[in-house]
Amino acid sequence: MAARSKIVERRKDIMDYVKAFVVGGIICAIVQILMEKTKLMPGRIMVMLVCTGALLGAVGIYGPFSKWAGAGANVPLLGFGNVLWKGVKEAV
Repeated sequence: MAARSKIVERRKDIMDYVKAFVVGGIICAIVQILMEKTKLMPGRIMVMLVCTGALLGAVGIYGPFSKWAGAGANVPLLGFGNVLWKGVKEAV
């Protein structure tokens, strides 16, 4: 019985890694397409990502998405924007 729960736990961990990899990859692919199809400079795209993360955090969408996606959503610049928003919300 204990071995079975370890297998289930290990499977859940592996799926968390896969989900984080896929979500992070999708975010990076969207940014890559944006860089190639527009004439926006990389710095402006990074600012857009941070602002988008802050906006999604302010609206309340980023929190549940971050819990579901894990590190795949928290590591890119969208996560940084969300963290900035959290700091502003706590300070005010």
